[in-house]
Amino acid sequence: MEPTVIEVTGGILSLCYITITLILSIILIYKYFKLQYKEVLYVGMALVGLAGPWFPEGLGFLLILVTGGGLSDVFYLNGVITIFIVFTAYLPVALLFWLSAIMKLVNFEKSKLYLRISLVLAAIFEIVFFVFAIVDLRLIGTFIDVFNSRESTFIFVFYMCSMIILLITAIMFSYVSMKSESRKVRLKGKLFLISMILFLIGGFIATIATDIILLIISRVVLVFCSITLYLGLLLPNQILKLLKITE
Repeated sequence: MEPTVIEVTGGILSLCYITITLILSIILIYKYFKLQYKEVLYVGMALVGLAGPWFPEGLGFLLILVTGGGLSDVFYLNGVITIFIVFTAYLPVALLFWLSAIMKLVNFEKSKLYLRISLVLAAIFEIVFFVFAIVDLRLIGTFIDVFNSRESTFIFVFYMCSMIILLITAIMFSYVSMKSESRKVRLKGKLFLISMILFLIGGFIATIATDIILLIISRVVLVFCSITLYLGLLLPNQILKLLKITE
């Protein structure tokens, strides 16, 4: 398999993005065992799922690198399809982790009710998703090769709904944070909201990217999204000292 320059660039950038996301997720999960903050664990588990749409291209490219691109196109295609199914199926679980974290952070009164509703909706999606995947793969996406695949309308709508949920919850967290008297908490709220805005921008640019420049911009924006989200959750003391924030 001989990918084009644009495909190689997209594969490298997607691999960089998911690698950074995985590293940040591992750090957050490690922080949980150190600090015992469940919301940190939940966000760490969610972060991997939110980057799910970029895993097929990134891991597919890694597969080509590891094997030297000498295996059959069918092998690589099946690998991408498997990765797509795994991470798309995990996204509803990631959203549940995300909602659990946000509702815990903002002390939402009806969190149990909304989480139960979300759990039911996630279960419905999983059932429909796997039925579609078994009945006709085209119902979840069109797959040509590692670098040329597109999700179906069903999956695309789910992605859009997920982004809306992320934005709404980020606004909720930021709104609560802005009311705090602590400069540190207010800063974390701003960073949290910025991270979700960056995620939406990066995701949108990725859907319209047709050249190397847009590909680079989308992945760079997404990397900054992950880093900003990390800072919004666990603001390092070094940054607080740099900004002269003591409260």
